Amino acid sequence: MRITDVQVTIIEQELSAPFWTSHSPITHVREVVAWVHTDDGLVGVGEAKTATPARTARVILDGFKPFLTGSDPLETERLWERMFSLTWDGTSRARGWSRDEVLNAIAAVDIALWDLKGKAAEMPVYQLLGGENRPQPFYSTLGYFFDDMSINEQADRLVSFVDRLGLAAVKVKIGRSVEEDIERVDAFRHALGDEIELMADANLGYTVDDAIQAGKHFEDNGLFWYEEPVRWYDRYKGLGKVAAAVSIPLHAGESEHTRFECRDLIVDGRVKYMSFDATVAGGVTEWLRVAYMSEIDNALMAPHCEPQVHGHLMAAVPNPSLLEVHPDEERHPLWDHGYIDRAEVKGNTLILPDKPGFGVEFDPDYLDRFGTKFE
Repeated sequence: MRITDVQVTIIEQELSAPFWTSHSPITHVREVVAWVHTDDGLVGVGEAKTATPARTARVILDGFKPFLTGSDPLETERLWERMFSLTWDGTSRARGWSRDEVLNAIAAVDIALWDLKGKAAEMPVYQLLGGENRPQPFYSTLGYFFDDMSINEQADRLVSFVDRLGLAAVKVKIGRSVEEDIERVDAFRHALGDEIELMADANLGYTVDDAIQAGKHFEDNGLFWYEEPVRWYDRYKGLGKVAAAVSIPLHAGESEHTRFECRDLIVDGRVKYMSFDATVAGGVTEWLRVAYMSEIDNALMAPHCEPQVHGHLMAAVPNPSLLEVHPDEERHPLWDHGYIDRAEVKGNTLILPDKPGFGVEFDPDYLDRFGTKFE
């Protein structure tokens, strides 16, 4: 089997209203979808999140496609290393591609190659990796900042989702100021009661001292985890200082792009829950490396978003914790409207499809509305 063509579709859909994290708005769904064709007639599909979809698409078509064409798609390790070499061999710099854009492009193509592997073996990816299709627990991120609502109104909104969907675990956003965030988390915990697991995510919003001050108060709220509390420039050693001072387990990794950064999060940052995202950087190949490395240090995998991909990986590793699923169609309309086939939510768990590969099929009507084939 040989690769005969690589195509790219860009998905971009504006949200009905922005969803705010600590200091950044989420305004669009933006993904790059790679379609890897073979002479056997099989097509692998991989998707990646990126802030610069057109530039990431150029990396795939101009940087990767020339050597992917004619290659054996089952040689995922060799092809991954060849793609990764663009981050350091000068090619990216010469063409004006950022390192992040190359890593985003790797994610899309590598996921497509693993989708092809599953289809060639006539197995779901979880089975190909030695896993089993067991119901997988998940949490939902619903407590974004809404500046036109009071904190109590935001807490009521959160409770309405929990009650309507029967959720067992939810995550809320913090990271603006210690005082406001203490009031915020107190209100959410009071509204939810003690039976619902509550996580808090600062999205790299605090200094180390602020993270410790807030974290000590959050200990009284029974948080399941305390996510990315420390600003980007001190998120390894600084995170370790938070871990030493605060008893809540730390969750981080969605801002990392390689296993080497994740290693530093675990060793220096003393992270308990690893949120590395295969659809942002590195794909399946790098995610599995992170998972097995994390197990050595007793860290659990709790990946960021995209359960239709991560669900297969979590089913196959020895250290899974929780998936993340967005049930709010205003926040993640692609999950609700973009697929014909994907993993299915049943109660508080995710059930994977038994179709070969990832079992993901995009809705052509959705692609007609929000997708653009990139040449």
